[in-house]
Amino acid sequence: MVAEFWPHIALILYRVYPERHYFLAWVFRATVICELLGTTVETILVLWIFGTLWEKWNLAFKIVTPSLHVLFTLAQLWGAWVFWIIAKKESRMHQEQMVAQSEEQLVSGMSVMNDKPAPLAEDDVQP
Repeated sequence: MVAEFWPHIALILYRVYPERHYFLAWVFRATVICELLGTTVETILVLWIFGTLWEKWNLAFKIVTPSLHVLFTLAQLWGAWVFWIIAKKESRMHQEQMVAQSEEQLVSGMSVMNDKPAPLAEDDVQP
């Protein structure tokens, strides 16, 4: 339940805060971790249940149930992979945003330096 909650919240935050790249990268990385942990715990629990009930199942259950679980697990891992790609993209966009801001500050600082300096007052002149 908890692992399935994070992807929904992550996508809502992705839509609400499209320009907060550092925050979104953090959210998507946390989502990947929750997905992987949730899938691992779920698989351990399901395999334990399979082991305890295996003798009571007929052949159809013995074939269909593990097959469906494998497909569901692959879907969860694919979702985690997609969130990892989005996290990397958001991280890259954050870095580009920081570089652009640094360049803007550098350019604005250079334009201030290119202006003519104020003339020195007579008190400022040292002998």
